[in-house]
Amino acid sequence: MCGSGLRRELFYLLKRSKKIVCLTPIRRFENFYYSYAKTRHDTNDINQKALNDLWEHWRHKVIDYLILKKKYPDKIHIIKFEDLVNSPKKMSKKIANILNINYSKNMYTIMYSTVKVQTTCKKNVAKNFAQYKQISVKNIYCD
Repeated sequence: MCGSGLRRELFYLLKRSKKIVCLTPIRRFENFYYSYAKTRHDTNDINQKALNDLWEHWRHKVIDYLILKKKYPDKIHIIKFEDLVNSPKKMSKKIANILNINYSKNMYTIMYSTVKVQTTCKKNVAKNFAQYKQISVKNIYCD
């Protein structure tokens, strides 16, 4: 799995290696906002300053991975973070298939534990973001 901090390096690495496969989870912006607003802006509320900052961060990450996906379609796999949260067993099977390895129950257990810890999404996200619908990016997931 690739974190957002590796995306620039991936342009270099993927150009020089045939052995690299990158699986990257991308959250919907609404979920990303709540996950990072507290740590980066010390708020749980939607405010314009945090919204602008986090939108730019999220947008650049998504664009970079879409460019990588277009350039290296067999090496970059974008996964919905929400699918990891809501269907970890199904997603661990999908990941095993992408990596061409045998599925193991241990994959599901490790992935489920990791994803559960990282999930900080609020339940009423759609309601809270109703005023920002115009910024939603649809169909960013390529796989």
